[in-house]
Amino acid sequence: MDNYETILPEEDEKEFKIWFAQAKENGTVHPEDNGEDYDFRGFWKDMIKNSDEGSDMTADTHFPDTYKKPNHETFSVESKYAKGKMKKYAGYWEGNRFIPAKKKYKDRDAADILYD
Repeated sequence: MDNYETILPEEDEKEFKIWFAQAKENGTVHPEDNGEDYDFRGFWKDMIKNSDEGSDMTADTHFPDTYKKPNHETFSVESKYAKGKMKKYAGYWEGNRFIPAKKKYKDRDAADILYD
């Protein structure tokens, strides 16, 4: 899912890796989460890098849909990646209830892959 991963300058990448390791240690990010379905770099750049917002994150923190990649189980129209051809894979929220798209990204067929 490299097309859906924020690229950071080298110095920022170092800072991100420190934050990500600490987030795993303190339980904010699950220790086995590798970012396969969530753009943690984008989240860090936009929400943490120049902010104090991340200092109060805990294991109960819910990361916003903004950085969910198309392969995320609850990929929604709130994601910055839910645009163009990817929008058809995005569900939406009705309160706390997730309404999935008719077709999930992981269920694409050959025609979808060729023309996405």
